[in-house]
Amino acid sequence: AATADGPLAQSLETLCQRWRVPEDVAGASFMAFGGSAPEIIVAAVSTMKASVAMQGHHRTALDAEAHSAYATSLGISSVVGSGMLAFTLIPGLCALVV
Repeated sequence: AATADGPLAQSLETLCQRWRVPEDVAGASFMAFGGSAPEIIVAAVSTMKASVAMQGHHRTALDAEAHSAYATSLGISSVVGSGMLAFTLIPGLCALVV
């Protein structure tokens, strides 16, 4: 954490100055996005991967609609699942270690 603290704080200050965003707003929004970025990227990649894998395999419009629903639920479940893991399992393991 100490290694990344300096560059991240400087980057956040630069964004605040360039975009004229108050520091408390930037801290709440940019830092929250930075913490959620892995989940967002995994959800986007898995949804696009599922979508690309199923292109051309639809025999009917119903197949295409079912695949669209599957890709959407895959993305949503990826975000929810990773959030549950991050907020339940990790603190629990930390409590057991400490």
